[in-house]
Amino acid sequence: MQKLGSKFPNTLRLCEDFGKSHLMPNQFDIVVCFDGLPQMDSPNLVLEKMVEMVKPGGLVVFNFFTPNDCAFGEGERIDEYTYSFKDTLFKFFTMQQTEEILPSNVQIEKKELRVWDDPPHGEFRPEPHKHEAAYFILRRM
Repeated sequence: MQKLGSKFPNTLRLCEDFGKSHLMPNQFDIVVCFDGLPQMDSPNLVLEKMVEMVKPGGLVVFNFFTPNDCAFGEGERIDEYTYSFKDTLFKFFTMQQTEEILPSNVQIEKKELRVWDDPPHGEFRPEPHKHEAAYFILRRM
């Protein structure tokens, strides 16, 4: 864990696998994970763990890339919505598919579809490209 500095004195950034975390439940007011869940083998289990980590009333914020994302269909097809591209796993979810895997002890505070242009990423993705992702804010009940 590392502190984010004096601007956020009570904030820690945790960089580890949520699915294997040994943190006790009900520890945080908010858990945020952008662009990580679509690259995990079992994003639904990780999402459950994220919800478990927040206190009742706490927030979980995350996104999933959609089938309209530029990376959809690139690389080796694993199943209808999953591909391996340059040794990286990419899972894609529609808004409805995301809602179907949400834990039962949350309510959706906000959901939003976002599209943006991204600059080249070196050899991984050398041209400018467009991404689309579904963003969710959940509140643990």
